[in-house]
Amino acid sequence: KSDIFAARYYPGEACLGLLNLWEVDNDDRWILAAKKGLMRLAYLSVKTSVGRINFDHWGLLAIQKLFSIKKNGLTKDEKMILTTYVDKNVNSVIDKQFVDEKNIRCGAFSTTKSICGVATILEGLVAAYDCVGASVLKMRIINAVNLGLAHISRYQVKAGDLEGGIPKTHIWNTLEAVNDDKEIRIDYVQHSLSAFVTYKLLLNSAK
Repeated sequence: KSDIFAARYYPGEACLGLLNLWEVDNDDRWILAAKKGLMRLAYLSVKTSVGRINFDHWGLLAIQKLFSIKKNGLTKDEKMILTTYVDKNVNSVIDKQFVDEKNIRCGAFSTTKSICGVATILEGLVAAYDCVGASVLKMRIINAVNLGLAHISRYQVKAGDLEGGIPKTHIWNTLEAVNDDKEIRIDYVQHSLSAFVTYKLLLNSAK
């Protein structure tokens, strides 16, 4: 074990991978392993206040996937614990969204400086929509995602050779921008596209 670097995303991402693997061969070992991993994340968050939760979009994507599997082996108590974890994540990050329309970062979140960071949060919120029960929280998710997608769309490259690209930050086309702000990477585009597509699927399913 090394204390040099820690990435909170790895456990949730690994669990999502295990659940995708289960779809290939239906070996219940992968569901059991994913369930153990996600329950660990949920238990670790029990004593953490909503304001101190580190939003884990991969974890929410994995929980959504686990809930969608009919024979997932979850007890009522386990599902409640995982749902509580989802609720905490959602409430934590929504409270950190810029909502003032006069703010150039309206729709973004104080926890990230990049447009890609906004997109990953939106992916997690869309996934969470299927996992939460309260209609009020569902509406908060819809409102937050609408604002967030508007932010991404506002700063997407609109013309030229890089049309459609997602730069690193919202200041990419300003005089203050440095090369790092203007960089367009495949994951910036991928996470943004994923947020747009999954949200459209959510709206279509809700009709």
